[in-house]
Amino acid sequence: MKNNSVKALFSPEARAFYNKLSDKAKDKFDTNIKKTLEGFTGNWFKKLPGTDDLYEFSADVDNHFYRLFAFWDKRDKNNTLVVCMHGIEKKTNKTPEAAKKTAERMKKAWFAVPV
Repeated sequence: MKNNSVKALFSPEARAFYNKLSDKAKDKFDTNIKKTLEGFTGNWFKKLPGTDDLYEFSADVDNHFYRLFAFWDKRDKNNTLVVCMHGIEKKTNKTPEAAKKTAERMKKAWFAVPV
């Protein structure tokens, strides 16, 4: 019997966001993503209220609030993906509605493509 693996996948937009971050912020995201992939739960990865199963990784570094939007893709029986779509830097703890809508559109486009 095969073990189900969980992997993270970055869209080009998410990769561009990540590449612009400081090393400290990248390290924080790397740690948070790794913990999530290993099955740990915490406030670093939580469901966004009022969305259709969208999540955000959070990294608060040196008074900067970064969010990386993601969702689960469990269509493959042997491999689960955490798909990271895009990221933002916020000035407050509230997630802007425009960022949520962008994430919703990207998720819908992802699932429109057959596996």
